[in-house]
Order: sequence, then structure tokens, then C-alpha cells
Amino acid sequence: MYLVAATSTTELVGAAAISGDQKVEHLFVDPAYQGIGLGRRLWEHLRDHALRSGNPGLFKVNSSLNAVPIYERFGFIIAAPKVEQYGGAYVPMILKLAASN
Repeated sequence: MYLVAATSTTELVGAAAISGDQKVEHLFVDPAYQGIGLGRRLWEHLRDHALRSGNPGLFKVNSSLNAVPIYERFGFIIAAPKVEQYGGAYVPMILKLAASN
């Protein structure tokens, strides 16, 4: 698992992790720091690391219901209907990047 964190001068304000260079496991930003592009920067860091590590451009995430629009802005699409299990719910999403020429 690869983990990145964002901090202010005194506290953790965001974190993201990817496993197997393909599955986004976590992407969280403190509400006080949302809307300034921090989530996108964390995602781009994960994506770039995965691509450098050999990922051919395929990413997956089980998105919380609230985060679906954010992942859609990153280019993910809904891959399957909402899943409800263990008292929670998520939406499977995928991103297929275009092959570079």
C-alpha cells in the first residue's frame, strides 16, 4: 500500500492510499480544507505514483456515496450499482486512462 498525507503546520488535513497500484483505498480531506484542490492533488500523487510503478492506466475505487461526484470530476465512472453491506454503502467506480501515444 502506498500512502500520502497532507499537513498544515500543526495537523493532518488529508490522506490518501492506493493498494496494488490500482485500487484507491482511502482519500480524505478535512472539511476545513475541502474545495481548494487538496483532494485532487492527493489523487494526482497516487495516480502518478501508480503509473510510474507500472499501472497501465486502470484504477478502481469503492466510493462512499458522498464522494461519487468528486471521483467523477477525477474521471471515474460508476461501474456497478450501489452496494450495501455491513451497515454501510459504496459505489464501485473505475477509471481507464487513455493510452499515451
